[in-house]
Amino acid sequence: MKLQRQLEIAEQRARQRESERRVDLSEVAKQEQKANQMGYGLYKIKKKNKTPFVQMFHENIDILIKEKYMTMNELGFLSALSPFIAMGSNAVKHPETDHFMTITEIANVLGFKRETLSRTIKKMLDKGLMYEIVSAREIKLYKRNVNARPLFVNPEIMYKGNKDEIDPMLCDMVMEYDYIEKNKILLEWKVWHTHDQKAGKILSRSTYLKYRKQSKKK
Repeated sequence: MKLQRQLEIAEQRARQRESERRVDLSEVAKQEQKANQMGYGLYKIKKKNKTPFVQMFHENIDILIKEKYMTMNELGFLSALSPFIAMGSNAVKHPETDHFMTITEIANVLGFKRETLSRTIKKMLDKGLMYEIVSAREIKLYKRNVNARPLFVNPEIMYKGNKDEIDPMLCDMVMEYDYIEKNKILLEWKVWHTHDQKAGKILSRSTYLKYRKQSKKK
């Protein structure tokens, strides 16, 4: 079954669940009238919006575009990819099955040619706009990756979740392989994590530099 069909089925199921949750408002109105006659009132509970959303760090994006480090096509690709970014990890995952998406799956759902998308992602990996986890064992045995390579979006560009609770593994990966910083592109917002912290954070550049200086003294 193609990914697009799976997404359509997921949407149909969501609509069905929503229909089952609907309340007969005419009956509610009748009950409210009775309650009012008895001196009571009914009120609508305001629910907080729990829909996950992607935070985009526009100051960083502006710098990357201005320095011609990230192209508008790459930015457009990341924006199109945002529905498939997993909450809390920034991994590119299938929204229905929660498994890591392959380049072929991403190409299918976004309508790209696989070869074109593969070249785009490789360039973004080289620049640190995206990251991947590869199996050293697979490369040693087969000279290539056999299984799917988990892909992650750099949280300094966009992050789905609380910017004060960045996934520690993702932080450590970006901090260790900070290709953007090594190419002297100085972003206004940087990830930071130390091993005694449960999660990382997005910090202003001044705070990031202060923490980095303190860590070097230890």
